[in-house]
Amino acid sequence: MDAVSRRSVLGTASRRTPRRAFAACALATFALLAGCLDFDEQEIRVAYDAKNDRIDAQLVYRGLYSAGSSGWRCFEIPAEKDDVEGTQRQLDQLQTGKPIFALLNSVWQFDLAELRESDDPQVAALASLVTVDVGAPFRDVDGRLCGWQHLRVRDVHRAFELCDGLFRAKLADGKEAELYRREFGCGSRVSAALWAAALEKRSRWFEAVEGTLLWHVPASEGDALALMKRIERAPSLEQYLARANAEKWSDAGESAKGREVQRSAEATGDNHDTLVVLLHALGVSARRTASGVDLVLWDPKRAPQEGRCAWRPANSARWDLAPYLEKRRMDVRTDVTDESLRRDFDERRAR
Repeated sequence: MDAVSRRSVLGTASRRTPRRAFAACALATFALLAGCLDFDEQEIRVAYDAKNDRIDAQLVYRGLYSAGSSGWRCFEIPAEKDDVEGTQRQLDQLQTGKPIFALLNSVWQFDLAELRESDDPQVAALASLVTVDVGAPFRDVDGRLCGWQHLRVRDVHRAFELCDGLFRAKLADGKEAELYRREFGCGSRVSAALWAAALEKRSRWFEAVEGTLLWHVPASEGDALALMKRIERAPSLEQYLARANAEKWSDAGESAKGREVQRSAEATGDNHDTLVVLLHALGVSARRTASGVDLVLWDPKRAPQEGRCAWRPANSARWDLAPYLEKRRMDVRTDVTDESLRRDFDERRAR
């Protein structure tokens, strides 16, 4: 069923999603898909084992259901008819072990099988370092249909080298470099000069240093301090998505409700972009360097992190997934608890 959750990620993908943020983090190299399975919330446990140079993550999907459309539908009125064919097709793929997973929200789902066949050798090599195991479907204490996966990234040093190469290839396009600088808020002339120097010298952007996973960002002192403050004060992913959803359903802010949402965002300084919100959601910290900011994606002293993201688009249609599973004679467990999930995570990490 975790497999189900994996496909569910595709349920709300959007063409307007700023995927550059994931590209930089190595996730943007993964293709986004569109699908019919969705979920209400996701819990993530993640840890980096510096000694064995690998990242382990447990992805728990709660409230799995069949959505109404297999097309792009983020912030759009969903179809009022269950897409039976699409849901069955996705379950077929998941039941046969196709490696698909979602991160944080059903907007982002990734198909490792397709990525391993990519024409870009760096993308294919990166996807080959990632594996996904699937847990059985289960019902939680609230009776919700759930599932889980265990995700592993092997040879993290190599993965970071590949991420670095992919990112530098993107920045070779002057327009892309300018877009990234704007997303980071590095708009000053000093920051522009530092970015140009880093590109000319082919400096590392992503690097693993003594168990610390870093993303180097050239920036002037002012831009660096502003970026650090933005990450620290960023809203949760749930708040960010809820606000975007409210703005969409209020006709892009033209209604009284839309104007109220916009005024609230301006008053609190909560007008953050997706990249900063994602960094905050992933527990990324930032520290000042002589040439800018180091985004600390993981510190070796950091304990395994747990996080949660719950968000459901307004007026989204949903259908019970249980009949699909019964038809396939897929057993739904009732003995899975938070404690057993933690034990499963610890046991898989030890392997």
